[in-house]
This record gives sequence, structure tokens and C-alpha cells, in this order.
Amino acid sequence: MKQRLSALDLQLISRELEEQIVGFRLRNIYNIADSNRQFLLKFGKPDSKLNVVIDCGLRVHTTEFTRPTPPTPSWFVSKLRAHLKEKRLTGVKQVPNDRIIVFTFADGMYYLVLEFFSAGNVLLLGADQKIILLQRVVDDYEMKVGQNYGIFNIQSINENSASPPKSKKYSESELIDWLEEAEIKAKSAIGSAEAPKGKSKVAIPSIQKLLFIKAPYLSSELIQNSLKANGINPSSSCLEFKNDTNTIVDLMNQLEIEATTLISSTSTRKGYIVAHKNKLYDPARDKAELEFSYSNFHPFKPFMGESSDAIVIEIGGLYNNTVDKFFSTIESNKYANRIQNQDFQAQKKLNEAKKITRQL
Repeated sequence: MKQRLSALDLQLISRELEEQIVGFRLRNIYNIADSNRQFLLKFGKPDSKLNVVIDCGLRVHTTEFTRPTPPTPSWFVSKLRAHLKEKRLTGVKQVPNDRIIVFTFADGMYYLVLEFFSAGNVLLLGADQKIILLQRVVDDYEMKVGQNYGIFNIQSINENSASPPKSKKYSESELIDWLEEAEIKAKSAIGSAEAPKGKSKVAIPSIQKLLFIKAPYLSSELIQNSLKANGINPSSSCLEFKNDTNTIVDLMNQLEIEATTLISSTSTRKGYIVAHKNKLYDPARDKAELEFSYSNFHPFKPFMGESSDAIVIEIGGLYNNTVDKFFSTIESNKYANRIQNQDFQAQKKLNEAKKITRQL
């Protein structure tokens, strides 16, 4: 099951958040349930309210679903409230080519930084971009209170995000260079410390992995989807395409156009949820929402092979709606699914006991 926003997801979500909530005031911040890594931000302005969910390192999106909040906030949330409560949100930007989204409050008085790489983090910076608060201390990168957060420059973020995204044009010579580089690296690993012990086979990256390494902003999911739709096995060795580079170059250029169109469009943006039939579903006992189990979501229509038993659910409106529907449905059905599984296991044990009794 998908749990983390992809690079492409982050680009879409950050742009939609900028369109939706800039200009709102942050009315309050809460922990969600008993988690110290999930937060609910309630924004408002006259005659309008919007709620945003943050799951540290995994996701951020608006939500229309209610979530339980403890009566007493954590120390971290209490400190965030002290600095940000009733401050106006004046910007939402993604750091170019990075998995970081920055919420700007009061025209730069504060920056709430959301990191979506590694284990994730939530940091509060002052106007001088020094760390005031952080959800977790990272010793390896000197992420501590009082340190300067030098990963981004807010001026460059504003300048880069002001212009619409442009699609890159790939060439055959560029792809040939990628393939030659992958082959050289694999051969150089033979006999070195990098080579797996007891294995003579050289580790050649798959075509999907190679393309993702070279263009991570397209997301591994979009690359995989396009390869499958064009009849290419994503797990195939990249070196299988040394004599068929035109196919991959055309595919990459088409991917660039598709990604740019997705990011640039607003009113026509849709989302898709992949779901599978719940084998434990009993229509006489269970709610209709439990008939299918969600497994994935995408901003593009996923390619489904003929042998797939999955269904694709199209969600209209903004992409935030799709992400919210996916995670909120899973969260709300979690308890019911647990009861389903317990009933199934109990019935299974009962049937086994009856079978043993008959044999006796």
C-alpha cells in the first residue's frame, strides 16, 4: 500500500495548497490522535475554513474528514501554537528539485518547513532562517535549534516557482551516455568491495531504475506506468535497449509533456485510486465502504493489465481530494478491517476444530 507522496505528488500538492490556502490565518494546530508525527492545521478567514493534515515525512494535504485530537497538545505543538497561531499564511512553495515544502507566515516572519525525505521532519524557522523548533533532532546534518537552515534560499524559491514549468527535451546521445555509464559502473564493481560476495552476475540497473535515477522528479510510478503502457517490462535490464534507444527517448519526452501538463493544469486535474476486492467483505454484515481495499493513488490514469483484478476509481476536483479520500478512507476503515480479520480467523479456527471432531 502506498504510504508516501511521490516527487510528482509533492509538486501537484504544493501548487494546489498555494492556490487554496494562501491568505488564510492559522486558527490552531493539533496533534492527531495520540501520534507525535501527525498534525492538523486549521486555517480560516471570514466565511471560509480549510484543514490541512501533515504526516511527518509521508504526506501533506487538505482534508474534509474529521480526525480525533487529544485534549492536551504535545510540547512541540504547544510551541508551534505560541509562534504561529493567528498568523496569516503568505506563501506555500516547494524547494526546486527537492522533497521540501515551505509554508511562509506573516510575509517571512516564520517559515514552517516540511521535509519529505528520509524519516522526515517538521521545522520552524525565524525570519533569519535559523531553527526555532524541530520535530526531531538530526545530528548528522547539524539540524539543531539555533542552527542556520541552509538547505534553501527563500528568494530563489519565489523566483523559480513564479514561472510555469517547462518540459525538458531528451536526446538519443543523452540516453546512450546513461547506458554507457551504467555499464561502466557495473563492470568496475567486479572484484571490488561493491561486488556481492559469491555472486558473479553484475548488477545492471533495470530500465525503470535508470530512468528514475536520471529524472527523479517524474516519479518512479509515472515511469513504470508509461513503460507498461508501451509494452515494456520495467524490470528489464537497461542494457537491453542499447540498440533501441529511440523507443526510450520518445517515451521520456512524452513523459515530460505529461508531467508538465499535470503540474501546469488546475481546473482539469483529476486523481485515480487503485482498489482491490476485499475478500472478507460480507454485504449482509459490512458497510459498503468495506467492499474494496485501497492500495494506491496517482495523478494519472494507471495502466492495468488484463490479468489485474484491481479497479480504478476516478476522483474529480483537485488532486488533494484524491489523496485525502485515499488516506482518510483507510484510516476510518482500519478498525472495521481489524474486526473483519478477527472474525475470519475465529471462523477458520472453528472450522478446523469441527473438521478434527468429525475425523475422531
